[in-house]
Amino acid sequence: MPNFRTFFNLFQFDNPLQLLVNRSLFGKTGPTLYRHGPLQFLVDHQAGDQDGPRACVVPGLYDPFFDVIEWNGPVNFMDLGANAGGFVLGLLKNGQQLGKGVSVELNPLTWSRLVYNIHANVADACGNIDVINGAVSKTDGFLDIRLGAGSVGDNVQGCEFGTLHHLPCHSLPMLLERFGGKPVDILKIDIEGSEYDLLEVPGSCLANVRYLLIEIHSIAGRQEAEVETWIRECGFSVVQPSRPPLESNVLLFKNDKISPPAQGAL
Repeated sequence: MPNFRTFFNLFQFDNPLQLLVNRSLFGKTGPTLYRHGPLQFLVDHQAGDQDGPRACVVPGLYDPFFDVIEWNGPVNFMDLGANAGGFVLGLLKNGQQLGKGVSVELNPLTWSRLVYNIHANVADACGNIDVINGAVSKTDGFLDIRLGAGSVGDNVQGCEFGTLHHLPCHSLPMLLERFGGKPVDILKIDIEGSEYDLLEVPGSCLANVRYLLIEIHSIAGRQEAEVETWIRECGFSVVQPSRPPLESNVLLFKNDKISPPAQGAL
């Protein structure tokens, strides 16, 4: 049975009774279709997807950051650690038109739901959005990893008893080359600790990135301040959200070399 907060959030969708019945009486049902205005997307509750795409739509995980971004035309985006597509759904819910996009997800099963959720909601996704199954790494190559049914916490350490996968690794510079030198309006990074590997990547690769939205994770032997320092050294300053975000370790930065700092920037 959903808790009170989940119960309240379900009624923000267009099919709350269907969702409530599924969650209350058919708890072992995994894939469930959510509808919110023009959006419809697949969530696998058995895999824990509800903490990804659903949370990005309701209550709106990234909304406090979207409110303060200076949008200008179709949004070119890169989504590293895309899960089942919540970041893209959040952009669409907030009325943004999408331009060129790159979404990268580690787990092949989660990636399959990402493909559906993007193509079900973005009419021209085939030509404009690259949906990549693989890992984000400091170097290009391949990775042998065991993964389960999918989770917002999947990372390159994998799990002990999952299915073995042979996956490509993609470096940040190579992924950014897919934009052909065009500005990237927003780069979102949520790669479950692998963000520390990016500290070895030349900061010059971020020259065409306008905004960087990142979730910085606590891992043994590293300091979250290391990531913040690297981002600042790349020419970015932190921008305060419009209200306290749902997760305190999510930060928004703006590239001061592309345009003047936004109001509220530090």
